[in-house]
Amino acid sequence: MTYRDLLEQAPIDYLQLLASENGIRPDIDRERLRQALWGRLTDPQYLARITHRFDQHTRTVLRLLTFISDDAGIASPLVHQKLVRLARDWGSDPGHFLHPLTRKGLVVSVTTGPSRYFYLVPNEIRQHLVSIFAGDVRESFELLSEAPKTHRYDAGAFLRDLYTFLAWIRFNPPKITQAGSIYKRSQKQLLQLLEATDVPPHFRRDEGELSRLDWMQQFCMAEGFIEVQDGVLSITSSARAWFQRTTQEQLQSVFGFWMERQPYLFVHVAVRLLNIMEPEQWISLGSLQQQIQAFSPEILWENTLNERFFEWMIHPWIYFGFIKYSMQDKALCLSQTGYRILNNLSLEQEEPVDYTMIVQPNYEVLVDRRLAPEIRWELEQFALLQKNDQMVIYRICQDSIYRAMKTGMEAEPMIGFLKQYSRTGVPQNVAYAIREWASHYGQLEFMDVLLLRCKDEQLAEELGVNPKLKPHILGKLTPTDLIVNRAGQRHFMKLLEQAGYMPKPTIVYASEKTEDDH
Repeated sequence: MTYRDLLEQAPIDYLQLLASENGIRPDIDRERLRQALWGRLTDPQYLARITHRFDQHTRTVLRLLTFISDDAGIASPLVHQKLVRLARDWGSDPGHFLHPLTRKGLVVSVTTGPSRYFYLVPNEIRQHLVSIFAGDVRESFELLSEAPKTHRYDAGAFLRDLYTFLAWIRFNPPKITQAGSIYKRSQKQLLQLLEATDVPPHFRRDEGELSRLDWMQQFCMAEGFIEVQDGVLSITSSARAWFQRTTQEQLQSVFGFWMERQPYLFVHVAVRLLNIMEPEQWISLGSLQQQIQAFSPEILWENTLNERFFEWMIHPWIYFGFIKYSMQDKALCLSQTGYRILNNLSLEQEEPVDYTMIVQPNYEVLVDRRLAPEIRWELEQFALLQKNDQMVIYRICQDSIYRAMKTGMEAEPMIGFLKQYSRTGVPQNVAYAIREWASHYGQLEFMDVLLLRCKDEQLAEELGVNPKLKPHILGKLTPTDLIVNRAGQRHFMKLLEQAGYMPKPTIVYASEKTEDDH
């Protein structure tokens, strides 16, 4: 709910009370009163003045509500229990500190039942309060004087692995379990192709472990890139459009999906705390966790917080490229990418993209891992992924050409594609092999026909020369077996009956024996 909406719905006596508390004449008409209150309470300078007039404990309560509210400004009902504990430590009750905040209109308190309290910090006000309190919070962090010598960071790891995930499903649609997961055997095949091998194998969810493949699967399902048909996971036409998006658009989607699935409030608190830090500003993990414990309404023991923090946030955010982490120094910082994604700012520089490859005489195609996804998508139509590392290796072989031909591709467009992007041209033997393999395609084909078995050769000859029946006979397999068009079987049967023949009405399948079979 926006603050404008709140003021629109508020009764006149409440508006007049707020006006009196904030130095506004309460006797003006309702519309002017709302406008004056909105302007006053969304003025950052005014908010800074009144917050500094509150006593220390009241400021602590306001700071707490500011950092644990969600984007709509609503704090969890668990917050009331946190306030009760704090007030008890201060020798008072929560109402003593909430009263001045609610009278000023900075916080709205809602009671929905016994011991069920919700606190609303209107979003327009909360955004300014975050800036006002940011300095106090930053002072509580232990800053590193210089960046660690070694740390983990790769801005594009997750997006590249997500590409590999979709590309693999494209050509290897896996069966899924009743629970909706890819079978373990297929997961092992896919994990061998993923690039980021040092990423922990799982994130977490309420009901237990969630493998990163499951997480990718859920994300792609939510985005409409994959679908389940008859127990098989397959790609949709929307998947290719994903690679046309900018890196920022892709990461914004990933971040939004990740945030929607966070069950713990401490994770949301951690996001808000990191969001007030400058990019590349290294802080100790311990000081960040201390502030998470101070703000989070959940009661978390130090060991529990550390374990969950890594499982729910540190590991995924390293994978997404949002933070840099030094295991040796036990420190982290918000990356430039993470800072700009959190603040919905344009990325200053997209990850460098390569548009070339090297085609070798041994039929290997070497590409940089940063090769443009749309080019890889085309290459994988007729080349098999062999290795996914700093240098990605594909192999062109008879199987890969056969796979491409089955999708409607032809040899010359494949060779033309390689010529367009290869830095070293296309070796003559590779072009020859592609044409040779492609030439074999279609030399064999299945036809959907029926076999008409005759009693003897004379009857078969008689049917073959009948002018009305002859157009439906495609050929002769044996002296007594005629090949006829399946599509016109019913019409052909009527013609036989009209010509005085009495064929059996049923079709005998190959697994069945007729009385004439020996």
